[in-house]
Amino acid sequence: MCGINGFTASKREILQRMVACTEHRGPDARGVYHDEYVSLGHNRLSIIDLDERSNQPFVSPDGRFVLVFNGEIYNYQELRETLPLYSFSTKSDTEVLLALMITQGEEALSKLRGMFAFALWDAKEKTLLLVRDQMGIKPLFYALCDNVLYFSSELTPLIHATGLRTLNAGGCASYIHLNYTAAPTTLIEGIEKVRPGHLIRYAYGARHLEQTRYWHPAFDTRRAPIEQEIYEVFDGAISRQLIAERPVGIMLSGGIDSSIVLHHAMRHAKDPRTFSTAFELPDGLGDKYSADAQLAARTAQQYGAAHTTFTFSLQDIRDGLDEALSAQSDPIANPTGVTRYLFYRKVRQEGIVVALGGDGGDELFGGYDRHKRLLAAHYFQKLPKSLVRSMANLHPKAGDLSLEVGAPLYLRLMSQLFADTPVIKEQKYASKEKVLEMLVAHASGLSSEAHVLHRFMQLDRESWLAEESLNQADLCSMSHALELRVPLLDLDVVHLADSLAPLEKFTPFTLKKILRHVYREHLPSFILSQPKRGWLSPGAKWLRDPVIEAYARSVFSSGYYSGLDTLFDWDAVQSMYTAHLHQKGYHLHPLWDILQLQVWARKNSITV
Repeated sequence: MCGINGFTASKREILQRMVACTEHRGPDARGVYHDEYVSLGHNRLSIIDLDERSNQPFVSPDGRFVLVFNGEIYNYQELRETLPLYSFSTKSDTEVLLALMITQGEEALSKLRGMFAFALWDAKEKTLLLVRDQMGIKPLFYALCDNVLYFSSELTPLIHATGLRTLNAGGCASYIHLNYTAAPTTLIEGIEKVRPGHLIRYAYGARHLEQTRYWHPAFDTRRAPIEQEIYEVFDGAISRQLIAERPVGIMLSGGIDSSIVLHHAMRHAKDPRTFSTAFELPDGLGDKYSADAQLAARTAQQYGAAHTTFTFSLQDIRDGLDEALSAQSDPIANPTGVTRYLFYRKVRQEGIVVALGGDGGDELFGGYDRHKRLLAAHYFQKLPKSLVRSMANLHPKAGDLSLEVGAPLYLRLMSQLFADTPVIKEQKYASKEKVLEMLVAHASGLSSEAHVLHRFMQLDRESWLAEESLNQADLCSMSHALELRVPLLDLDVVHLADSLAPLEKFTPFTLKKILRHVYREHLPSFILSQPKRGWLSPGAKWLRDPVIEAYARSVFSSGYYSGLDTLFDWDAVQSMYTAHLHQKGYHLHPLWDILQLQVWARKNSITV
């Protein structure tokens, strides 16, 4: 896992500043490449082939191609065997990726099993190729300024390299409604994200770039699920992702997905360590938020894994809040980001460099309450249209269920309704129509032949999964040079999930039905009987703490940073906060949105 930076120009000082900005992602080595037309930089976190010959940028033997790569290719050894005529000088997955791209071009992308974001420079054709992995596990940002294409693993280096600092209205609207920015939009006008499963081709000095979707999910729901096949696919994916030359750990949440990862890891790894989080709050209020930690400890004990629970006190949050918020280079308004940031730092301090988590299982196999509501809408709309209209007019919830099962329903299920509060002064920064337009554009690129429920779930995983869940995981883990792997998003698992009919995966009464069935004899029974909780963090209670209140009050004012003064009505924000403090209203989501946005904007000098 690493950090990559670069642009199609020769500006050594700018590149050095970008590479310095992402040093936390890869502290083991720093490398740069320059020629007359391009500048490429790399920060390395050594995981596979620790030899310095595997440092990047990686140049082909003839000097024509130069690669900077962030991620891991888990099947690189198998792929290497398909290239007997290529003369390898290292044992790294980086060189295998370069060899594949040289010999097979973009067709090689379909063979990769891993997580990746990379840039490939062709010195002969003077073209730059940017590629993001199929599921969007690794982020990749870019900006085309004055016919120069800039790119980076993070948003902050691009802000400093390009000087772009104007708040993007569409990105802000996405952030306010969804708590994250849906690709390709970002919060900065002129800077975008490469979408999952997409690539960008750019010719030196051109005014335009070409973007292509190189990977399309293949939905085929004509066959019934085979239990043993599901188990074996999961086993293969998890065993592949245990490969590393540095210590490996398991992030254990107490849920089904991470427990599945542990189950298979115990079959292939030698004594993997497991980690979870708990909270300590006044008057015993932390118990609600520590239930999963207790389950995780029981699960680890049952498997005989060495387990560590990190318990965060209110003082820990007070001490680390500003640092954790400042680390979000691409803001995500979710208090779990604070927990994750502090948690991953603790795990890294334990000597763990690679960690496996259970991310992705809910999105692939139907693990959220929104999937139940999705089914409710699907069945509701099969009723006679006259009855649907009548019921929609009688009750708001019925009206929600009558929305198109696509972008409109997705926005309604995911929106935090921040835009309906009086704190926004300029409504173009909270336009629901703009967010819907972006989501419709996403949905229009999805498979038209797939079941409508699958298309909704695909929209969910290309939007929320990639840009909220995985993006936050990358930001928080790589802030401490910890490589976080997500084996349940291995392409073999994705293909398997996409081959199952939606109702095989979940029903209105049972989330992740198929996984519960397959693992009923493999996982502890107390795991399978638990409700979905996810990564809970007591953000609402943190904001009611007197010490954090003093900090938040200062952030919720023009005196903290004037750049967003015309965006928010600070008197209204303070009133909202007062209502939340005295429990006369629950306003965690809008308050956390503003808190995170203010801290980020001041750090990067962002203005409306």
